[in-house]
Amino acid sequence: MGRVSRRPTLTSRTAVLGLVAGALLLLLALPVRSWVEQRNEIAALDAAVSAQRDRVAALQHEQARWADPAYVAAQARQRLHFVQPGEVGYVVLDPQVVTPAASPTVGAAVTSADGPWYAALWDSAKRAAGEQPAVTPSPTVKPPVRPDAPR
Repeated sequence: MGRVSRRPTLTSRTAVLGLVAGALLLLLALPVRSWVEQRNEIAALDAAVSAQRDRVAALQHEQARWADPAYVAAQARQRLHFVQPGEVGYVVLDPQVVTPAASPTVGAAVTSADGPWYAALWDSAKRAAGEQPAVTPSPTVKPPVRPDAPR
């Protein structure tokens, strides 16, 4: 029988090669991590730029619509209830919104207010805040007295 040579499995060459490979792996880990982070940031910025471009396109489309005088007139009619000279504007309230039970108490209080407009406004603000309106005496109107009138 021949002699079996036993070679060590871990030689100094293998150890040095392992150390070099480990050092290279550590040296490359940080730049690869930075590269991945930068790619993610670039993707996020691309998405933001795309969203801003879409917004700019929508605003340019809106600006083009506002350049049309017919669109401006239609928007003024719809939003501000403007009418052309000679027209009469009407506002139709939805009958489901105004209930008859709620209207008389509010309407009666507003229409029964005698006195100056600011007193009615103040009473309305108090009523909205939940307070009872103060009873304000109606102002008595005194006839003007002329200085040369007989007494």
